[in-house]
Amino acid sequence: MSGTYGDAMEALAEEIRACDVRVTIDPVGVNPPCAVVDPPTLERLTYGGHWNVIHQVHLVAPGGTGTADALAILDSMLDKVAQALDPSSIQPSTYTLGSTGDGAPSLTLTLERSL
Repeated sequence: MSGTYGDAMEALAEEIRACDVRVTIDPVGVNPPCAVVDPPTLERLTYGGHWNVIHQVHLVAPGGTGTADALAILDSMLDKVAQALDPSSIQPSTYTLGSTGDGAPSLTLTLERSL
């Protein structure tokens, strides 16, 4: 299973890039508006030695953006990625920017895949 985390994160980032959304797998490199891919959670399935991979992707609007503008930015990104990624859940959230520690409006998408 060597390289599973990084490979899974980069593969998901490529899917997001193909939707014409800027994306990073490095929280220090967050420059909204963009998507951020967190390291996945791996859960062993009881059959066949397969793994369930649970990803969280944050769609992040610029900090200091008013609610209406932030929602418009987030909706635009969500429209681009939702069909391709097929999230199991989408929740409003606040993403803490690594560079400043400030909160930015975001949507957290949860994706479940098999490995």
